[in-house]
Amino acid sequence: MRSVYLDTSSLVKRYIFEDGSPSIDKIFEEARVGNLVIYTSYWNIGEIVGIFDKQERTGKVKLEALVDELLNEIKTLAASNRIEFVGLSSELIINSLGYVVRNHIYIADALQIASFAHANCDEFLTADKQLHGAALRERIKSTLIH
Repeated sequence: MRSVYLDTSSLVKRYIFEDGSPSIDKIFEEARVGNLVIYTSYWNIGEIVGIFDKQERTGKVKLEALVDELLNEIKTLAASNRIEFVGLSSELIINSLGYVVRNHIYIADALQIASFAHANCDEFLTADKQLHGAALRERIKSTLIH
């Protein structure tokens, strides 16, 4: 079965409408009907809630409603094994360091690549141009969502 890894920049598009949201909606629909498995990191859940919080402070969204929507969708997909999470570990952080040095990226971005590699997914989805470039340099099948 096809597997895709969603970084924070692509995952947030599911819950806050912006350029690229329809592409991510299609990914979730494919997972819902059983055509693929979504992988992401527990780290991303923390980052996305931080984004929701920032958006609420600007009056654009309601934090509680978005967190509920996120958690409900995760529970639904997890119940049918359509979403999997990569945990944060010392091994993953250590593995990320090489990506930082080779690609001159932040550790948070390097964790995305390391999580993708750990999960052994078919495709990496990101809306971050710099991270997309780093993934391509690492010979990862990466798609830039826009």
